[in-house]
Amino acid sequence: MAERNRYECVKFSNIVEEASAGASISTVIMTPEDREAPPHRASSCSRVTIVLGAAVFVLLVVVIGMGVAMQLCPEPAPETELRKMFCVDPNTGIEAKVCEICPDGWKKGYKESCYFISTESQSWDIANSYCSKVGAHLVGIENEEEQNFLQGVQSSSYYWIGLNCKEKDWKWRWADNNELDEKKISLSKSDPSYRCAYVYKDKIYSYTCDYKYKWICEREVVRL
Repeated sequence: MAERNRYECVKFSNIVEEASAGASISTVIMTPEDREAPPHRASSCSRVTIVLGAAVFVLLVVVIGMGVAMQLCPEPAPETELRKMFCVDPNTGIEAKVCEICPDGWKKGYKESCYFISTESQSWDIANSYCSKVGAHLVGIENEEEQNFLQGVQSSSYYWIGLNCKEKDWKWRWADNNELDEKKISLSKSDPSYRCAYVYKDKIYSYTCDYKYKWICEREVVRL
């Protein structure tokens, strides 16, 4: 009898615990806060949508305004402005049909070339590198006519030119890799170890490439 009573007490205790657990679970699921959560989230989404919509509208208005302004006040093309600056005769106001200019600091000269005459002195390699960086090359002299032109623009200094002799074939070549034609251009070679050429007045000489001379760069004219 005592065992039966003990069994019923244990059973009743378990039922009470299960009921308490169930009530706790039921309470968590059905809290008022959870019932109110969905409307709160919907309200937040609505506010974000309104803000984004307003931002898109403002951006659209700005883009349309810029488009209208560009149509009403178009900027002149850079090339057109350059032609007005360099291709129109200031005395007659007539624009040249063929307009060729050189960069600032360069001299327009023989045929369709622009020349840069340096004022500092460097080795042949550094001078050659400088010309390459500005989209040019050390000057190549085609004939006596161009040589005479260069004589007129240079001061009484020595200038590196784009002519050197490499160990590959021991031939004197210009920057474009064309071989020197000594029937057109005369080169005074005083020493076989001198592998770079410079111009002085109307003569071309060879000298050691490490020596520091001024230099002349050459590039094509800019056509507008």
